Amino acid sequence: MTQPSLLDVVQTQDKPRKRVRQVSSEGYAVVRDEEEKREQQCLRVLAAYRNRFQVWPTLKELTRWAYETGQIQADDPNIFRPRATKLVDTRGVCVYGTKRICRISGAKASPIQIVEIGADRDHGREL
Repeated sequence: MTQPSLLDVVQTQDKPRKRVRQVSSEGYAVVRDEEEKREQQCLRVLAAYRNRFQVWPTLKELTRWAYETGQIQADDPNIFRPRATKLVDTRGVCVYGTKRICRISGAKASPIQIVEIGADRDHGREL
């Protein structure tokens, strides 16, 4: 007696996890696009702050200024903190400077600065 082949049944069944994967991949694409927009906004606000005051801001200074100028909806440093971390650690577009006294909190904090093209990423000096 031979056993009937189950391979035909398995191959012809539509696997629901494929639909879940498709939905998940579309969801991740939306989240990824939104994250990129937020990173770009963080860079724009950072560059605008630098152009306006000629100093690199701490995250709290950046957040307060962006809130006061209407560029963000809340005075919450956590709006820029994850973007700044990603721009520094993952993308390498920004670096943290030497700690100084923050004008908002009064505590020591590192300002965040955009790395210039052709600059030494450890010290921000021209090569």
